[in-house]
Amino acid sequence: MGEKRPHYLVSSFDSWAEQLQESAVCTYLYGYLNYLKAKSVLFEERYIDKDFLIDYSNYYARSFKDYSKFTNRLHFFSEPFSDEEIKNLIETGNANTYEKLSESYLGFIVLKPIDDCNGCRLIGRTILKTYPTLDGDDSRFFITAKNQVSLFGMPLEIESLPFQTQDGGAGACASTACWVCQYPLGEKFGTPLYSLYEVTNKSIAFPNMNRNFPSSGLTLWQIKAYYNSIGLDTEFIHLDNVQTIPGDIVADAVRAYSNVNYPPLTQGACSEDLME
Repeated sequence: MGEKRPHYLVSSFDSWAEQLQESAVCTYLYGYLNYLKAKSVLFEERYIDKDFLIDYSNYYARSFKDYSKFTNRLHFFSEPFSDEEIKNLIETGNANTYEKLSESYLGFIVLKPIDDCNGCRLIGRTILKTYPTLDGDDSRFFITAKNQVSLFGMPLEIESLPFQTQDGGAGACASTACWVCQYPLGEKFGTPLYSLYEVTNKSIAFPNMNRNFPSSGLTLWQIKAYYNSIGLDTEFIHLDNVQTIPGDIVADAVRAYSNVNYPPLTQGACSEDLME
């Protein structure tokens, strides 16, 4: 019997530069993590991501192509770690190493076993530390939710907003936007958290002329159907009906809802307008 492949690999952040710049999204994420001063990466093999597993069982398992149900997960840290340090931490629970790991944790990126139209891996559930709130004389404001992460049984926490790229199979742009927005809403209202496929499936209770799956996007009516299905109501702001400068009402609405941690959605997230 040959030696069993390890379930993880620890390396420097710089060694992942080429792999993390295979697509426009990956290039952005690489620059983002570089700004956060990432120093090391833990590559977790054969990771079972609950969201993707639901999408897989409902959609990809029925495909003619033999997709894997496993994903890969990349963990990022602002401190350098060696393979030996991580191995020792997993085996002994070294308190000093765990504290260093926890304090330097920048979050993770899930890589789905699915390629986009350019042959690049789709980015699955991704949670990364936010930018610093202060940027010189300016300040940043973020809508966030608390996210618990388990790394080989070790609890870690990231206060940020989960993200993933749109998936032309289980859920396109509007479904993905609703998937992102459910996290702060779930924290505030106790609403359930669904996978991308489940968000799309609840939305299409209001029919349109497009195929349900593969998903090409949602109408505003379907977005409303999704939020109504989880016990929430919606409010649509139509700029054509507002007797003021459009830029002002957009900024005011975003500021008002963001201040109470409500994530606003823009019309660009949907495939069609509310009215024909």
